[in-house]
Amino acid sequence: DIHIRVAFSEAVDVAGTPVLGLVLDGKSGSAAYSYRTGTGELAFLYTVRAGDEAAGLAHAGALSLDGGGGRSSIRDAAGNDAIVTLPAAGRGPLLPSDGSGAIAIDGVGPLVANVTEAGPGKGAPYIQGETIRIAVDFGETVAPSAGFNSSLRLALDAGGDDAAAWYEGPSDDRRELVYSYAVRDGDAADPLDYAGGPGALTIASGGVADALGNPAAASAAGALPLPDPGGDGSLAAADIRIDTERPRALSAAPMNASGTYGIGLNIGIAVLFGEDVYVSGTPRIALDTGATARQAVYASGGGSATLVFVYTVLPNDMTDGLDYTGTDALELHGGTIRDAAGNNANLTLPRPGAPGSLGGSGRIITIDAAAPPPPGEPTRVASVSSPDGSGPHGPGSTVNITVHFTRPVRADGHLALALSTVPPRSAVHAAAATAASNELLFLYAVQPGDSAGRLDYAGTGALSAAGPGGSVLDTAGNDAVLALHPPGSQRSLHPYNIGIDGVAPAVASVDSQTANGTYGIGLTIDIAVVFDEAVYVAGSPLIGLDTGGDAVYASGNGSAALVFAYTVLPGHRTDGLDYTGAGALDLNGGTIRDAAGNNANLTLPAPGSPQSLGASADIVIDATAPPPPGEPARVLLVSSPDAGGTYGPGSAVNITVYFSRPVSAEG
Repeated sequence: DIHIRVAFSEAVDVAGTPVLGLVLDGKSGSAAYSYRTGTGELAFLYTVRAGDEAAGLAHAGALSLDGGGGRSSIRDAAGNDAIVTLPAAGRGPLLPSDGSGAIAIDGVGPLVANVTEAGPGKGAPYIQGETIRIAVDFGETVAPSAGFNSSLRLALDAGGDDAAAWYEGPSDDRRELVYSYAVRDGDAADPLDYAGGPGALTIASGGVADALGNPAAASAAGALPLPDPGGDGSLAAADIRIDTERPRALSAAPMNASGTYGIGLNIGIAVLFGEDVYVSGTPRIALDTGATARQAVYASGGGSATLVFVYTVLPNDMTDGLDYTGTDALELHGGTIRDAAGNNANLTLPRPGAPGSLGGSGRIITIDAAAPPPPGEPTRVASVSSPDGSGPHGPGSTVNITVHFTRPVRADGHLALALSTVPPRSAVHAAAATAASNELLFLYAVQPGDSAGRLDYAGTGALSAAGPGGSVLDTAGNDAVLALHPPGSQRSLHPYNIGIDGVAPAVASVDSQTANGTYGIGLTIDIAVVFDEAVYVAGSPLIGLDTGGDAVYASGNGSAALVFAYTVLPGHRTDGLDYTGAGALDLNGGTIRDAAGNNANLTLPAPGSPQSLGASADIVIDATAPPPPGEPARVLLVSSPDAGGTYGPGSAVNITVYFSRPVSAEG
């Protein structure tokens, strides 16, 4: 109820029920006479109705004497009719007696303003088992009643019509109702939206109201109206995607021509998937190669739909038509094969011999490594291989390299295999053989600074028995011929596509992504630090600037350009923005590394030198000007020095409020 007093110049008497006309937003209202105060004031009563709304309640031009079911009158003691025209009619809102401001009326229930993803979101398709959190935003504070239970019916491209996100609770600021949906196998959406027609957001029990108690309007079916699906404010605008379809191995085929292959030769096998897949580790394929099953080891193709596996023919391998061992022959071997959304691949291969299989491809690959070398033929190197993945391999990694011989051999003393790395390195024989074997294992420990785009040995004479007593002998005691096949050939390390990267990424240049100009308090300058290769960031590295502020890492992970954001704070000033020195880039407890794990060289170009921020951009910072005289102290900026992320119970978040003048706080 709102009590409104109308003051006259003298005491008056009232007969009947005069009415005070009111002006609301978009419609009119009225307040009925209630009582006389006896001091020349009449009190009128207005009861707010559902749907009433006014930013500032105002009165109409005059009191009405025709309300209340009959003619009313307002007269003084002498019987003179009062003048009922009101001053300032419609020219301003009614003001409360305490002078606190206009009288606002809100009798309208909360309406859904938009539906979006709650929190920062994943930024990539959701897969089976992940939870999507959806925020229904009312644009004002709302309060669900006790026992409130609700669901949001979703529209999926695939997965059925019974998908529903269920009410989880209110958001921290109480402006949103949050719903969650657990993605199921078979679900698909691009983008996700709620179902069309009435009833998408249903209330099973309870209700929701705004801070004043106005209930949200619901249909007879207990459904709240939502923005039209696909339109502004709908869930579709959040661009949430669901992809639970697992990439499937469609076929396998040899990359070599039909023919017979012997010891040391490499056979490439291409496995085609239904979409691009990404590989970690060293998956492999079990092959039917006679008495001993061999493995084709993953070599390349990650990020495409075709993965390449390499099989090196070893002594005693034999088959008239190369194929894998079964539909389950493709195994992860501790690695992963996934699509861009993160769905694990379906590794089932076509049945051996069937169309689409390795043996059913139309190319006949015969393996014949059972025949020993002719009598009198010396024992030789047949091939060189590696079971390790393509990498890149960084410092601290060990690359296993196997040298295959045409007969069993025994190695003594120091053996080394010179490699094509920069600077030159060697792989060292792992251990003296306790029994004769067709294979010798060499180990290469990657050192800081090592590099090789595609590892191979240094030349045909790269294998040496160096040092006193070094030898490689066959079982008859004859020296084996240590000459290797030419680097880059099928029997070399080249087909295994092994990358070596022990070189730390370095800063090439620093520039501003913000236009040249003068910037004041609260504005943000984006600074790009460009490395000579793609780098990966953990934590919140920062750059110390000559204004006394810091630019904090914001984006660019996985690329060569990292973006740091600098927000101008009160007191900052410089005629040409630059960092404090070549060592201004600080990890701040985080890391910057390349794909091989090398820590980045953080040295920046000297301030003012070519490729530095000061030389590349012309950014003036001026946040020192005081407010005009008489201007009150105001809040200029609210910021936090803490890293972005989600904080849980017990965490402390630091928040700084900047004023235009120094202030003191009490209480």
